[in-house]
Amino acid sequence: MSTLNQEQLRRETLEIAMWAQGRPAPPQEVLAKLELDDSNKETGVGNVYGWDNSGLPSLGPLASFGSWQSVAATILRKTEDSAGFDQSSTVFDPIRWIFFELQFETMPFLAIITDDSRTVSISALSLWPAISAVTELVGGLVTSDTLTGIINSLKKIGQLAVQNEGKQEKDSNMQLGVLTVVNLRHLARAHGAVRAA
Repeated sequence: MSTLNQEQLRRETLEIAMWAQGRPAPPQEVLAKLELDDSNKETGVGNVYGWDNSGLPSLGPLASFGSWQSVAATILRKTEDSAGFDQSSTVFDPIRWIFFELQFETMPFLAIITDDSRTVSISALSLWPAISAVTELVGGLVTSDTLTGIINSLKKIGQLAVQNEGKQEKDSNMQLGVLTVVNLRHLARAHGAVRAA
């Protein structure tokens, strides 16, 4: 192995170790100065998996995982853990939400990360604006079956967000994880905030 390759390996090992360590929350006095009032916010999470039957390279030393899907799911789970992001909780935690996004964007296992966004409003009468925006964002990255799964997951999250008649209006911060293989590409993630009217 050349010196350059060993140096690169050491650097990558350090990057992975730093990423896996996670990020500590800011000191309490810093949070107090921010005066974050998130009582009108909640979190909804969904996950979708898809595959287009395209072939993938051998797992090599990762063979114990059984599949590339298991490798990717393990990395995603570690991303959540290192950010302290609890996807089973409906309570919105802005610090953990931000940390999860930062951990995802700095994940040393992904070569290309694309960030794009849309702003839409939904109501109890129509979730179509959100469905249309997500279709526009990920439609080219997934198969039609996977897109249907994403839309169904989005509908469930969206319906929870708009079922607030007679209750306090809340912002629903939605995290939708998509694990997919299309033409040998892996992994997509969508997240957003929806104000339920």
